[in-house]
Amino acid sequence: MYYDAKMIKVSSNGSLLVHSDELGRGLWMDVWTSEDGEILCDWNKYIFHTDNSNDMEDMRLQGDCDVFDAFSSAAIEYKARYADEFSGIYFALLKITEGGLQEVGVYAQTEGVRRSQLS
Repeated sequence: MYYDAKMIKVSSNGSLLVHSDELGRGLWMDVWTSEDGEILCDWNKYIFHTDNSNDMEDMRLQGDCDVFDAFSSAAIEYKARYADEFSGIYFALLKITEGGLQEVGVYAQTEGVRRSQLS
């Protein structure tokens, strides 16, 4: 199954929030570049409280290979798109439209530059 996953936010530590309108939720992913230049990612959340229904749903979704494929593809595509231009923390400026979220611009907080527009 295909999910409409798209990257919508970057945390202060560089984790990416990937969201699916189809699933009605977002999940955090860690994305990094290996020593040989390959972009890798994994789920950011690994502690789940059994008495919390949201945690249990996150755990179920993170165990679904189709969800991982869609979310990791969105995260890796985002990282690959901007990794060469800046190093630092990225965040997207989004606006809500009738059709959903639309990217207005992507910015990076880099050393010596508070905000630099990437697109």
